[in-house]
Amino acid sequence: MPRQPSSDGASSACLARASRHPFTAPMDPGFLASREFVDHALLTMFSSNFIGIVFARSIHYQFYVWYFHSLGYLAYRARFPVLLSLAVLLGIEYCYNVFPATPATSAALQCCHILLLASLWLVPVRKTHLKVA
Repeated sequence: MPRQPSSDGASSACLARASRHPFTAPMDPGFLASREFVDHALLTMFSSNFIGIVFARSIHYQFYVWYFHSLGYLAYRARFPVLLSLAVLLGIEYCYNVFPATPATSAALQCCHILLLASLWLVPVRKTHLKVA
C-alpha cells in the first residue's frame, strides 16, 4: 500500500514553494549563480564526457567534436604548467588531424588522454557548501 502524505501541511507548503521556483527552491538562488557552483557543474559534465571518450573501445574522428570545447577547461582544472597544457592540447589536436590513424597517433592520443585524466583524478576537488534556503 502506498504511503499517504502527512496532513500537517508541510508537504503542501513544500510543493507550493517548488512550483513557484522549480529550479531554485531547495537552494539559495545566489549559490546557483556563484562561481563555485558553475565550476562544479562544468567539471562534473565535462569530466563525465571525457571519461566516456577515454574508455571508448574505438576512437572515431567525430568524437573530437563531442569534447574539444571542454579540453581547455579540463587542462586548466588539471593544474598543469602552461607549457604542459599546451603540449597535451596540441598533441590531442595533432592525433585527430592525422588521417588515417596510425598506431603511433593512437598511442599518443591515449597517452595524452590518460595524462589528463590522471591529473584530474589527483587534483583535490574544492568543497562546495550547499546553502539550504
